Amino acid sequence: MVSNTIETVVPKYAFVLQNGTILKSTIKEDSLLKVTQIISNICEKMKIKTYIHTKKLYIYRITEHFLIFLLTDLEPSEIEPLLLNLFEKYNLKINRAYSELPKSFGSIIKSVIFSMSRAAGPQPVTWYPPDFDESEAFKISMKAMLNLANEVDGASKEMLAFQPFIQYDALGIVYLFQIPFENARGNAYDSCITILADYNERAIIYEKNQELERILAKTSQMLRTKFLENVDETGENIDSDLLQPTVSKFVDSLENLSLVISKSDKIMFEMMDSINKLKHV
Repeated sequence: MVSNTIETVVPKYAFVLQNGTILKSTIKEDSLLKVTQIISNICEKMKIKTYIHTKKLYIYRITEHFLIFLLTDLEPSEIEPLLLNLFEKYNLKINRAYSELPKSFGSIIKSVIFSMSRAAGPQPVTWYPPDFDESEAFKISMKAMLNLANEVDGASKEMLAFQPFIQYDALGIVYLFQIPFENARGNAYDSCITILADYNERAIIYEKNQELERILAKTSQMLRTKFLENVDETGENIDSDLLQPTVSKFVDSLENLSLVISKSDKIMFEMMDSINKLKHV
C-alpha cells in the first residue's frame, strides 16, 4: 500500500487528485484546503515525476491525475529516495486506478432531499433518487433542519450551509429558505434542500459555493411556486409526485457544473517561486 510506504518516513501526507478530490489525508484540514485551492495552477506547471518543495510541504505528481502531498522537515535529499521508490512501486497501479476523473458535479451526488417543517415537525417532502429510503430521508431532514434550532425567525433569510453526514461518508450542502403560507406558524414554512455529496470532493464543493447557491436559489423558487400551486388550504396535504420533477431537474442541472477547481489568481508568492523551481526525480 502507498500509505504504508509513506508512513515509514513521513506521517503527515495526503493523496489528492488533479481536480481537487481529497482521497486520504493526515494533514490538518485547513492547511490542506488552502493548497487545494491552487491545485489547477500547480498542475498547469508540473509534469509527471516532478515535485515542488516550499517550506515544509512537498507536492509530487506521480501520475497525470494523482498528486502526493508530504508535510515534513526532511530535506530534499532525504525525500527524493522515497519519491523514486513510490514511482517505481505504484505508478502503474495508480495510473490504472485513476485513469479518468469524474467530470460533472452530478456524478458525486448521493441524494437530494426537499424538506419542510410542518405541523408534525421537519419531514421530507420529496427526494432523489426516487427509490431513496424514506426513513433515511427523514433522518437527513431532521439533521438539516437543526441548522435553524436557535433561529427565532427561522429561515427568514435564504442561506447556504455545509455540514458533514458521517454515516453516509458525505458532505451535506444545505440550502435554507421559507415558503410563505398564511395558515403556517409564523405565516411561513421553514424549508430546505439538502444535497449529500461525496465527502472526498469537499475542496471542490467549497470552491463552487457561489455557483451552487445560484442554482439552489433558482430551485427553491421553483419548489416554492409548485408547492403553493398544489397544496390544500391546510398546508398539510400535497401530492409529493408533483414536486419530484423539480428536484430531478435540479439534479440534471448539476451535470453542467464542472468538477474541477478553477485556476486561482491568489496563488501564494512562495508557492509560485517553488513552481518555477520544479525538481525531477
